[in-house]
Amino acid sequence: MGDPCRLAILKFLREGEHCVCEIMIALNRPQSSISHHLSILKDAGLVKERKDGKWSYYRLSEGAVIEIINQVKLLVGE
Repeated sequence: MGDPCRLAILKFLREGEHCVCEIMIALNRPQSSISHHLSILKDAGLVKERKDGKWSYYRLSEGAVIEIINQVKLLVGE
């Protein structure tokens, strides 16, 4: 979770569901990098994937909000 790219993806997904192509444009990162980080976030239960034909859409999972709050608490020393 501490990787800057993964944090940026989580922050971007706060706006709602997005496809990989939208995330790539927003973060100015290659598709391979975004897909790699999304896979890690999905395995950690922080994002959910929805398939629509050949497209995959990602959104924050309910657990992501709790994890983000826990990370903030760690940063501020609570």
